[in-house]
Amino acid sequence: MADKITEQDVLNATNVETPVQLMTAIYNSSSSLFQANVPMPNADNIQAVGAGITRLDVVKNEFISTLVDRIGKVVIQYKSWRNPLKMFKKGNMPLGRTIEEIFVDIAQEHKFNPDESVTGVFKQEIPDVKTLFHEINREGYYKQTIQEAWLEKAFTSWDNFNSFVAGVMNALYTGDEVSEFEYTKLLISNYQEKELFKEIEIGEITESNAKEFIRKIKSTSNKLEFMSSAYNAQGVKTSTPKSDQYVIIDADTDATVDVDVLAAAFNMSKTDFVGHKIVIDEFPKKQGEESSNIVAVIVDSEWFMIYDKLYKTTSLYNPEGLYWNYWLHHHQLYSSSQFGNAVAFVKTVTKPVTKVAFASATATVVKGSSKDINITFTPVDATNQQGEVVSSAPTLVKATVKETSGKATAVTVEGLEVGQSLVTFTAIGGQQATVLVTVTSD
Repeated sequence: MADKITEQDVLNATNVETPVQLMTAIYNSSSSLFQANVPMPNADNIQAVGAGITRLDVVKNEFISTLVDRIGKVVIQYKSWRNPLKMFKKGNMPLGRTIEEIFVDIAQEHKFNPDESVTGVFKQEIPDVKTLFHEINREGYYKQTIQEAWLEKAFTSWDNFNSFVAGVMNALYTGDEVSEFEYTKLLISNYQEKELFKEIEIGEITESNAKEFIRKIKSTSNKLEFMSSAYNAQGVKTSTPKSDQYVIIDADTDATVDVDVLAAAFNMSKTDFVGHKIVIDEFPKKQGEESSNIVAVIVDSEWFMIYDKLYKTTSLYNPEGLYWNYWLHHHQLYSSSQFGNAVAFVKTVTKPVTKVAFASATATVVKGSSKDINITFTPVDATNQQGEVVSSAPTLVKATVKETSGKATAVTVEGLEVGQSLVTFTAIGGQQATVLVTVTSD
């Protein structure tokens, strides 16, 4: 997910056009000791600048400190905003470790009654206020090392200097960027594990049935604009206009669905919709599953609760090892609002039947009467619990499948004539069970 920081990114982030201007900016903000040992940078004196910086440890330390603590932070923040999921970040946290989220539900309607107006006018109507608390749950850091030898090589040319700066930044940026992206995606899988999403089942999305997926997306998007308690975990009455709806979709589904058709489902032009559609590689799987069954989610812009608490770079020189260690600390709050509308579109999970069995191997029925012989499926939550039944002697025993809520629960056998018949039930997957039915005269 993280793009590599290029030399041009370094220049763009620091508002300069050339590596010489970047070094000049460092020089102008440096101490008098630094300036006394390092000449003013120009296009032709890169080696002299390098010699001045590497001559004294105190000057080298100041250069690395400025590079990491000041320049580095600017470059990392500039680049990191290109992560599409960063759009959901709320900014910096206020003091403390906890964010309190408050939602006041809508007022309830009362039936007009003139007779109660005198006694009811002074009664209190306490607002329905719901509160949630979100706490800091990410406190991580990234550590890298700069060898003195690398610093010396950096000052052989201005291009090498610029590449050196970009390389230093990449080491920190890549680790933090990837982690932040994965943490953000985990909010979605964690929400599903807690069964907080409003889930809408769809089949396996192919080019032939993509229209049905689009129809469900459009229907849901339209409904979210109306006040409802059906699409948020707390069951509060709220709505989300299309301008605040965002679709997060996995790469495979996005490749199958026409973006113009998807944009039309949100009543937006393709240009406007691009800012409301975010493509990710895949949704994180739940524990114990091979892959996620989520293909897309629609969330309110306020659903993500992501705050930065600490974002700091620092460095330290090790004189014994002749290297600098530098760190990026990033503390954040990752959570999601249960007051915000959030809908997940999930593939129907099919569990095939592995075994089917009758309650008994034999059964007796009196001529002219009937009885039910129960059927059991393995696993008990198999998807297609249906099938057909055949009687080997249909003139003696009539057999029919009994269904409840679309599932075969028993076979009804009716005794037509005295004798025996082998009744065979075959599940949709081919699994079979048999029962020997005997018809008696009394």
